[in-house]
Amino acid sequence: MTARSTGSARRRPRPTGTAGWPSVVMSRQKQKAAFVATGLPALGKGKVYRLWYAGNGITFRSGGLLSGTGGWPGRVLLGPLGRATAIGITVEPAGGSNQPATTPPGVVQL
Repeated sequence: MTARSTGSARRRPRPTGTAGWPSVVMSRQKQKAAFVATGLPALGKGKVYRLWYAGNGITFRSGGLLSGTGGWPGRVLLGPLGRATAIGITVEPAGGSNQPATTPPGVVQL
């Protein structure tokens, strides 16, 4: 999916103090979401960012990893959008974890 290639795509920006300026471009019709951040801080060695599909702030499903290099990263999230109500980003140990290990510093409501 090219993020803006479908008429059903919607962009959701959300400024945060600690996670730069994350944005999500999503399409319920295509069941895809893409994450892009501006000014994401670089992490220390052995840390990565993990993207999460969130459902009502209670359930979390992995959307994939981002390197901890910071800057302007972006990726199409893994798996279908489903009934997610938000996309979150957390700092995790290298390799990630099964559930968020930290409180998401960046959450974009869909």
